[in-house]
Amino acid sequence: KYHILSPMVDIVSIGAGAGSIGWLEPKTGVLRVGPQSAGADPGPVCYGIGGEEPAVADADLVLGRLNGDYFVGGKMKLDKDKALAAIEKKVARPLKMNVLEAAMAIVDIVDAHMADLVRKVTIGKGYDPRNFHLLAFGGAGPTHVGAYAKDVGVKSAIIPRTAGVFSAFGISGADMVHIDELSDPMIIPPDINRINKNFAELEAGLIKKLKADGFPPDKVKLTRYIEMRYRRQVNGIFCPVPGERLKVDYIGKLIETFDTMYEQQYGKGTAYREAGIEATTFRIVGIGPMSKPPLKKYPPGKADASGALKGQRDVYFSEYKEMRPCNIYEYDLFKPGNSIQGPAIVESPDTTVVIHPNQSAVVDDYLNIILHLGRR
Repeated sequence: KYHILSPMVDIVSIGAGAGSIGWLEPKTGVLRVGPQSAGADPGPVCYGIGGEEPAVADADLVLGRLNGDYFVGGKMKLDKDKALAAIEKKVARPLKMNVLEAAMAIVDIVDAHMADLVRKVTIGKGYDPRNFHLLAFGGAGPTHVGAYAKDVGVKSAIIPRTAGVFSAFGISGADMVHIDELSDPMIIPPDINRINKNFAELEAGLIKKLKADGFPPDKVKLTRYIEMRYRRQVNGIFCPVPGERLKVDYIGKLIETFDTMYEQQYGKGTAYREAGIEATTFRIVGIGPMSKPPLKKYPPGKADASGALKGQRDVYFSEYKEMRPCNIYEYDLFKPGNSIQGPAIVESPDTTVVIHPNQSAVVDDYLNIILHLGRR
């Protein structure tokens, strides 16, 4: 057997979503959510096609956050009574809770899972989430982002107008990308000619591949990286380097870049240049740019969002500990500049946005919703 290191897309996923099942551990009686999932078939109990275990979507429906008559734009009706009965039987009664408390517990747990994941890919890699905005998409992402984004402490959450079809929208304009690597371990300071030879070899191969894909060399973008590590360590960090031929006087800057990136990921003071530094792998990312779907910019409007208001519905929020009337808005009727004060629900055929009490949102010029999370 041979261990082969190759470039991969760094995607971190979590076993939690609208279909994640709420269940009790047999021995401890502790409520868990996921990783078991009802999937799309039979799906959550509220789908009415055979599901028997209460899922996150059932909890959202019971709490009033989902509109059972407007799921998929009204093409599919959700059965709230079945969701209530399932949560009552499987969660509320065994835990001696009322059904709303049980539904809220399911939602709180799945939101906590999501918050932990965001912390893992930010704080866990040396990034402060307070310096970032969080993008929420999919059907359930905008429904839950108001809770877990606030918990994480990001600046704001952005719900794109294309949230429900965001992955399809993204792939429609995704660039063609090739990544080539060459393993050639060497001690720093290295032989500059050897480094330049490695990059020249990789560049020639990538340009050839992208040309075969229909991208002329003058349209191709190449980005260089050198994987570096302190001696006798296993994991390295890919440091960006300029696109031109390297010169000896750049090595000092390369070392400083590595030290900075190392401390960013592992903590201030962890850099230890005295151990010696080595370069292990040379990488070039070649990008063939594709045309992007045009984004329509709309003329600015007024803050008043009453034109998109379509009624009220009782919704449960943990801040209130009870069902209270909540404004319901139709996403398709929003205008740029519209401002919404929470608590509020924004509905569209492919997603639902939940704006919690003490939160607010504004619609930008491209009809994206910018969710301001309030104080932690």
